[in-house]
Amino acid sequence: MAELIKKTIQITDVGLEESKISVFDENKKKYSIWKTKKDGTPTVAYTAFEPFCMQATGKNFDISHDEKPVPDNANAFYRSIMTIRPSTGAPTQNITSNQPVTVVSGMNYDQEINSLKTAVSMLKGRLDQLAPQTAPEVQNTPPTAPHTQESNEEVNVEDIPF
Repeated sequence: MAELIKKTIQITDVGLEESKISVFDENKKKYSIWKTKKDGTPTVAYTAFEPFCMQATGKNFDISHDEKPVPDNANAFYRSIMTIRPSTGAPTQNITSNQPVTVVSGMNYDQEINSLKTAVSMLKGRLDQLAPQTAPEVQNTPPTAPHTQESNEEVNVEDIPF
């Protein structure tokens, strides 16, 4: 897999297509967010971006993307977004995927909540994929009283207070 480029972009336009979402940044660069992987499951980027899709224009997002040259055009690139989230307010920078990233939150309260909801939703999706579909049946056996010679004696129901 190619090295991922991490940066902050301002989205100026969003295009909905059958298999992907096209996102354009402030420099008119086009990025693709694929809806599903080859196995048919939703991509991480699509799952994260879908709640923001209709209100994304004019907002900043932190992205990680790969970049591949278009074979017939040396000045054009295919850019596929792998991860996306509302911007933390950090300045735009290119960071390779093997470098540590320090996150400094510059989000307001609503952005922070939406970001956390997205993260929780993604984690729930991963857990659902890892967890078995049905829980095993619990085998509960009722407790039994220890067997003693006294337990063989008859109990008079009238002696039990109700």
